[in-house]
Amino acid sequence: MEFARPGRAEFRSTSVADVIEKTLELVETRLYQQKIGVGKKVDPTLPHIYADPQQIEQVLVNLYLNAIDATPENGRLTIEAKVAEAKVAQSDGMTPVAVITVADTGSGIAETDMPKIFEPFFTVKKTSRLLKNYS
Repeated sequence: MEFARPGRAEFRSTSVADVIEKTLELVETRLYQQKIGVGKKVDPTLPHIYADPQQIEQVLVNLYLNAIDATPENGRLTIEAKVAEAKVAQSDGMTPVAVITVADTGSGIAETDMPKIFEPFFTVKKTSRLLKNYS
């Protein structure tokens, strides 16, 4: 929904570690119900970033929920946050950036689906028919 009608971003100093903690708390019931363990590795020297924490939270929760749906019982969700060097637009050299990685022990994404993963509303989830065809 946010993709279809994006709101106004409210940038401020944001703790990546706090955002990760908050978002994991939001999905902890689902993790428990599906018996999925969590591994977390957050660099203690990771500085605050200038970002909209609500948008980061939304992205992380969506990634967690997708991972939970794709992970079998007794699987594992792993979140890592660290500083890395990257080439950034309008920069002559390498710039430090915050990198957040979300991984799971699910089956992964089929190679044929990779080009579609950033299309709005794309899914490989099996959906049941809620409406019968009465024609």
